[in-house]
Amino acid sequence: MHRIQKRTYERQDGSTETINEWQVRVSHNCRREWFSLGSNNKIFAAKRAAAIYQSLKINGWDETIRQFKGEKYEKVKVISLGEYLKAVENRANLNPKTFTTYCRKLRTLVADIKGIPQTKERYDHFHKHHLKWREAVDKTPLGYLAADRIRKWQKSEIAKAQHDPVKIRKAEHTANSIVRNARSLFSPKITGLLKEMELPNPLPFADVEMLKSSSMRYRSQIDVGELVTAAETELPPKYPEQYKIFLLSLFAGLRRNEIDKLLWESVDAVRGEIVIAPHTFFSVKTETSIGAVPVDPGLLKILETFKEKATGSFVIESKVPPKMDKDYAHYRANAHFRKLSAWLRSKGITAQSPIHTLRKEYGRLLTEKFGIYAASKALRHAGIQITAAHYADDTRRNIISINDVHATPAPSPQMNDSA
Repeated sequence: MHRIQKRTYERQDGSTETINEWQVRVSHNCRREWFSLGSNNKIFAAKRAAAIYQSLKINGWDETIRQFKGEKYEKVKVISLGEYLKAVENRANLNPKTFTTYCRKLRTLVADIKGIPQTKERYDHFHKHHLKWREAVDKTPLGYLAADRIRKWQKSEIAKAQHDPVKIRKAEHTANSIVRNARSLFSPKITGLLKEMELPNPLPFADVEMLKSSSMRYRSQIDVGELVTAAETELPPKYPEQYKIFLLSLFAGLRRNEIDKLLWESVDAVRGEIVIAPHTFFSVKTETSIGAVPVDPGLLKILETFKEKATGSFVIESKVPPKMDKDYAHYRANAHFRKLSAWLRSKGITAQSPIHTLRKEYGRLLTEKFGIYAASKALRHAGIQITAAHYADDTRRNIISINDVHATPAPSPQMNDSA
């Protein structure tokens, strides 16, 4: 609980005015509220603040608000998308990067539905031109996001594919990704924190179903042997950082951010494993991402040769420092990632994310050698369903031979010598 204070506000003429009464901002169960303490006497105000906090712990938010805000407390009607997102940002305990992703997807959907052009200015954060586009989207009334409008948008996204099966598949996955992320902002866990707000009924996305999309399972089109040989020949002399990224992706299945923030102290040559765990410059994707990844002694031996020349604590060398205060995915080694992606494309990997394709190959190789359960554990997935649906393609040609099931031929009759 913050200390009591006298809040200030800015007048239209630019001057500052201080409110005479003491106020307090209380935090409880991922929600924060300002309470007026009804007095300019600090001792009295402090006691009332303590009573408010005690009531919260015993009675919860609704009863405490009724008791200490009385008839002045009325539900606030949410008018715009921007107001709603601001309330969610203040109340919900979401990871900043996750919240930013959800907002970006939701604003993209709203802009498409309303026909707001998504020009290059939308992405111009340096000159802050993106704020003009965002302001136009955020003015949208929350009730505008009716289910029929969203469903119409889904159909229009598929229609853009013009009957091309490949394009239709891509459009389905993109539309589902946008809806899945956007509707997360209206989950019961979040709306339950906004009981003082009068939200649309039904809520946006309440009656919207995901498109029935085709399989997302990875299909390998890589000759791993040729790729590894090319990497061993071409990368180490001039591009050692890219070579390390290649090895950690293909032979340890590490994600991009895990590689980017990997410390030498996390490479345990004695136990033969690489430990993925939070540290000062790294937060895990999910709790299931934490774990020790067993790796080949040959890989560890190669890494040891690089460690002898290391100039810092990170496995991947970069002059760019880690930035944990960003609400987007920031990579120290982004230049190395881009160059390796270009190299992989030159070798025939045409996927949108060539480096992530190496992680999928890792999953495939594990599945073929040790089974899908072992692959799921090594990939550190939340469940085997994710591994089966997206990663583990078994390219072994498991066939049943005709000879395996053919009836045993009857013994040929003995020839009689007298015949």
